[in-house]
Amino acid sequence: MSVIRLLLAATISPTDIGLPNSTANVGQIITNVIKFLMGVIGLASVAFIVFGGFKITTSAGDPGKYKAGRETLTYAIIGLIVAIGAYAIVSFIASRLG
Repeated sequence: MSVIRLLLAATISPTDIGLPNSTANVGQIITNVIKFLMGVIGLASVAFIVFGGFKITTSAGDPGKYKAGRETLTYAIIGLIVAIGAYAIVSFIASRLG
């Protein structure tokens, strides 16, 4: 029981877990959101690349399944390139605005 009380009594500040503190400006909040979304997009891209590779591997010579796997890979890579380009553009604009 004392361990639970100790855990509940512990105070964790937002910065301890990677969140901005309450004095953060809007620009910092937007930057944090963009970084989070880029991580999600990166994970989704990797998942779709693996899924496309799995579809190709398990196609067993079926041209339709092979084509579907290849398209999945192609679209995942294109999506990743677009996301990286969007991040670069937003980062450039944010650095110019201050």
